[in-house]
Amino acid sequence: MNVRSRVATVAVVVLSSRFAGAQTLDAGAARDLLKKGYELRQAGKCGEAIPTLAESARLDPTSTAFLNLADCEEQTGKLVDARKHWISARERGQAEGNQTAISAAAPHIQKLDQRIPKIVIKVPAGVPADATVLRDGVTFDRPSWGTPLAADPGTHQLVLKASGYADSSASVTLKESETKDVALVLGAKSAAPPPVVTPGTSAAAPPPNSAASGDSWGNVIKTGVSQENGD
Repeated sequence: MNVRSRVATVAVVVLSSRFAGAQTLDAGAARDLLKKGYELRQAGKCGEAIPTLAESARLDPTSTAFLNLADCEEQTGKLVDARKHWISARERGQAEGNQTAISAAAPHIQKLDQRIPKIVIKVPAGVPADATVLRDGVTFDRPSWGTPLAADPGTHQLVLKASGYADSSASVTLKESETKDVALVLGAKSAAPPPVVTPGTSAAAPPPNSAASGDSWGNVIKTGVSQENGD
C-alpha cells in the first residue's frame, strides 16, 4: 500500500468513527424542525431559522440539516459558524453517501476560507505570567497571541487581564477578507493591597491608655478582685 492509499484509509476510518458517534436523538422532531427552518429560510428569515435548524441538527445530525443551517449562517454574516457547518455537511454527506451534499458544500468552504477575516492579538513583552486576553468574552492564552485567528466581520472587543494591573481594552472592526493586528497595552498598575491580618495577631499595638489595651483590661480585672477581697 502506498503512502497516498494509507492516508486515504486513515481518513475514511477517522470519518467513520466520527459519525458513528453522531446519535439520532429524535428523527421525527428533527424532521419537523428542519421543515420549519427551511420554510423560514425560504421566506428570507434566516435569523429566525438558525436556532430551529441548529436544534434539528442536534436531534438528528443529517447533511440536509447542516446544509440549511450553514446557508443561513452565511447569509447573516456568521461566517465562522457557517464554515464549520458546511464542513459538517460535507463530512456527513460522505458518511451518508450523499454526493449532492458534498458537491453543495465544497465551493462554500473554499470561498469562506478567503472571506473570513482574522485578528492578530499583540501583547507587550514582559507581561505577568498569568496575563490573558478575552476576545468577545472568550479567553485566548499565550499560544493564541501573534497568530491570525478567524473572526466574523464586525466589531470585536478585546481585554487584557494581568495581576497587579487594571484591565485594558481595545476594539477592532473587521471587513471580509482582511487581517488586522490589535496591539494591547497593560493597564495602570494597581495599588498594593492592604496587609492581611491573620487570626490571633493584631495589626498594631493600641495606645497605652486605650480602653481596648491589654493593660486596661488587666487593671479592671485586678481592681474588681481587690474590691471583692476588701469586702
